[in-house]
Amino acid sequence: MKKAFTFTEIMLSLAIIGFITAMVLPIFFNTYGRKVSAAQLKKVCTQITTATKHIMVDDRSRDIATLDTDINADSEINEDGDVIPLGFYYSRAGVKTSNAEQGAQFFLENYFKHTKSNCGSGGTDECVAPLYYSDNGTEVGAVPANFYCIRTATDSTICMRFNQTHNFTEVLVDVNGTERPNITGSDVFVMRITNDGQLRDLDEANGGGNCNSESGIEDERIIKYAAGCFHRIVVRSWNMRDE
Repeated sequence: MKKAFTFTEIMLSLAIIGFITAMVLPIFFNTYGRKVSAAQLKKVCTQITTATKHIMVDDRSRDIATLDTDINADSEINEDGDVIPLGFYYSRAGVKTSNAEQGAQFFLENYFKHTKSNCGSGGTDECVAPLYYSDNGTEVGAVPANFYCIRTATDSTICMRFNQTHNFTEVLVDVNGTERPNITGSDVFVMRITNDGQLRDLDEANGGGNCNSESGIEDERIIKYAAGCFHRIVVRSWNMRDE
């Protein structure tokens, strides 16, 4: 006759199952979360590069510039003999000032589908986290106040500003808005827009080696730690993985 399981045996089996689950589930969700973040980042980057091409066409009615430069641009002569500079930095989006008619605010509000605008940190309607961290738990601060932010229709946050020190438009992306993990290189990335409308990492020259490092090129901590992380993911074919 088959002997029934005792209460102790059942509890021991449940304890073993619980232990295995506790070991496996974090690995599963971390791997899944990285894949989701990488896919969402790629989607947001496509939205940004598509929008840059649209505004360049709208403002010039010309083919986009092909130079990978910042302010310096190609030019052409129109029918009236006027020199027309070509490129993102000669569109309404690529200028230093930011308001409803030009610059980051104009670009984000008019060339992206969004559910929130001017929604940086602070208040109940914010679209970025009040505080961010590096991958080892170092506090790296909040998104600087001079970024203009929107919450996209796909629930990502895109923030932009014109960096007057380096003369380029800087972009900060939080792929899931205020949701965790709020970690540079996991869901938070920074990049710049080149004159031909492409996205490049701020620390591209170092091959992503300064991602989540104090050696970053900028003074602001969140920018310093995030610089390099975008390039690292792109060269890995949009694969976000542990070292």
